[in-house]
Amino acid sequence: MNLKSFVVILLSLTFVVPSIYEHKAYAFIERNYTLPEIIEACTNIVFGKVKTVNTERFLTIIVVDEDVAGKSGLSEIKINLSVGQIRPGTSPDEMIRCFKPGAPIVIFYDKHYGQLNSIGYVNGKWFQCKTFVGDDPQWTKCWWNFTHIEIYLQRTFSGRTEDLQKTVRKILKNPDAAILARPPGPTFDKASKADIKILVLSGIQYRTEFRTLCRFRKIGEYQFAFQETTTQILAGLNLANILWIGQGAIREAQYFLSDRMEKEIKNFVKNGGVVIVSGQDNDFMPDQIDWLPESIIGVQREETMDFEPTKETLDLFKRPNKIMSGQVYLENSWCQWSKKYTVLATTNNGFDMAFGMLKYGNGMYLLTSLHNETFFQVATNRRIMENLIYFAARWLKTKKR
Repeated sequence: MNLKSFVVILLSLTFVVPSIYEHKAYAFIERNYTLPEIIEACTNIVFGKVKTVNTERFLTIIVVDEDVAGKSGLSEIKINLSVGQIRPGTSPDEMIRCFKPGAPIVIFYDKHYGQLNSIGYVNGKWFQCKTFVGDDPQWTKCWWNFTHIEIYLQRTFSGRTEDLQKTVRKILKNPDAAILARPPGPTFDKASKADIKILVLSGIQYRTEFRTLCRFRKIGEYQFAFQETTTQILAGLNLANILWIGQGAIREAQYFLSDRMEKEIKNFVKNGGVVIVSGQDNDFMPDQIDWLPESIIGVQREETMDFEPTKETLDLFKRPNKIMSGQVYLENSWCQWSKKYTVLATTNNGFDMAFGMLKYGNGMYLLTSLHNETFFQVATNRRIMENLIYFAARWLKTKKR
């Protein structure tokens, strides 16, 4: 699948209808997004008040009163509305009227890889800002660029800003909320003896998974350390217990795994490691599955949230989170698998494997059809990602007994 062109709403995520969501081989899934899902996709949430409004230049300044999730380092947020889109339902002129001095405001934002994306709520309107700040140490003084009014989030919440603030506080009482606001777990060089080490091979174009994965410091009785690589060397594999192969790491317009990597992956599993494959991004040619010891074919499918657990599911969808069909983003799946695979869940009316397990030597592969391309997809899939790691950790610990 080639790099897609799509409209960025929040955190490079999508909250929009099909007319402005373009995606090759993509079936749009329209549903209402919940506040917990929005919160989970943010690194920070701040509450504040409108300080000043310049209606002629379409500028406003927000005073930050409180860091509700994460530490922003912000005392003010300056928003430039003049650069916003002009189309039905949104314009700078319409949005500037919502900013009144003293009005309370909520800002949900995500800062990653130099990109600052946010959703705000003020006087009954949701709006988006998108700004590139790079590695500027003075980024807190930058102007945030308004893009448009987000009309579809009215389905998520519509009411007084003070009521939204109360609802956000209530949600944040759940210790599992706002995972991106948590500090990341230790790297391998700072890991304790009790830590299970997870090496994450990230696709160069998709670094979405690692920043969520590395915040799984503790799941149940297990604790973890993390290290990321995007190179084809697999540095750190000799120290790892689990290898997570991420979105676009196997193939993205071209096949990335060298003969050496294929052998290293198989030897890692054979010697007792666990490989979790979060998804595959194209049809595999027969000569491009040599990192697996048994035959299987990756097939391109449209995005879906439907899957059917099998009798062999082994609690994957129960611990630590209860996962049901409709709660996971899936896309390209697996077919024509050998009898040595254990099918944990199917999709495409039972014709494809969505989740599967393959034991090899002293280790194990966990294959999935997860679609973790955008930050929102990862935020939605976070709970099943947590289950996969817990499943692997429990299997490793049980094997040692």
